[in-house]
Amino acid sequence: MENKSKIKICIYVNLLMIIGIFISFFILNNNQSNYFRFGWADDFIFVSFVIDTSYKYFTLCGFIVFANISDVLTDDIANPILDFTVYNPDKKTITDFTKNELQIYSNIILLIHLIKKFIMLLITISQIDIALISLLSSYISGTLTINFLLNEKKFPQKSNIQMVYQSTGESIPLVNKANIQV
Repeated sequence: MENKSKIKICIYVNLLMIIGIFISFFILNNNQSNYFRFGWADDFIFVSFVIDTSYKYFTLCGFIVFANISDVLTDDIANPILDFTVYNPDKKTITDFTKNELQIYSNIILLIHLIKKFIMLLITISQIDIALISLLSSYISGTLTINFLLNEKKFPQKSNIQMVYQSTGESIPLVNKANIQV
């Protein structure tokens, strides 16, 4: 199976799972939870902070957007550099870093990732609008990062070669022209 087909299958399976989960959220919702509301409220408590004013709410939203942007940058730029250097079994000689530098950088990035994961868990379980803001800011920053990384790569264009078939005695040839991608 080719890589594009594998990716498409993964996308379809995960989309079906996500749709099923969202449908069950709304079908099984008993409308008694504070999770499915939007904005600030007198009883909206994030960790131990009461988010009861627009200033507190938008400050929290700004913090979430900043945290997600920095998380995506770390995951998409720093982690691949470290992962392909540390975890690549074929790369036995490393010239870009010393062993101590790799160990320090890798452990710092790991600690940052774990702390942010904990914070994001708190964000996600607080209220649905906060979770949606987190999701949207991660998606936008991830899309921009992917675009940035792809702009640094070269994609050679495939060219079509047209071959004309010359019949050697057929009155009606089966193939007259064929396009071949190179």
